[in-house]
Amino acid sequence: MGYVCGGIGSLVIFPLLFMPWLTVGGWDGRAQANAFGEIKASTVYLNIWSQSGPGLAHLTGVWALSAVVAIVLLAFAIALILRGSSGNVAHVAAATAVVVAVSTVGDVFYLLGKGPELKAMVGFGGDLGGQLGLVARAFAGKGNYPMPGTADTYGTARLTMWALVACVMSILSAGAVLAQWNHNRPRSPRRAV
Repeated sequence: MGYVCGGIGSLVIFPLLFMPWLTVGGWDGRAQANAFGEIKASTVYLNIWSQSGPGLAHLTGVWALSAVVAIVLLAFAIALILRGSSGNVAHVAAATAVVVAVSTVGDVFYLLGKGPELKAMVGFGGDLGGQLGLVARAFAGKGNYPMPGTADTYGTARLTMWALVACVMSILSAGAVLAQWNHNRPRSPRRAV
């Protein structure tokens, strides 16, 4: 039963990898990234006249790719276990369940580390071109020009619900598979001392 629960949990994680996991907001818009490092951003072209606008964040999907490979291997291992195979296949199922959990949690920490880089994409350049963009944005009614003494709200990079659900699911799935694997392992008799 633990193998089935762990397999189903890992299969639920697969579509969650394509959902937004990290979202940021800045002066120039919003950006979000999924587990594979795919970035979707919206902008108000605040830095269009800047000499050097914010650079593009460089995200990789290595953690997500390793999770996908492990999910596929786990699904095949559990299918073989359900057909009656055991032994080494159970070890593969346990190992891949752990890899799914480690990859998912590792991806969350990787994306959190890349949060400032993603936030800089939609940030304010600070040069004269950016200042002109702020003035144009204020005249268009899309925002205020920052003045001393005015209140404003700032946000940092934040994880989405999808990332948190994927992390919890991966840990619970690995726990279920490992519990079943440990329960089914042959025990060696204890020797008297």
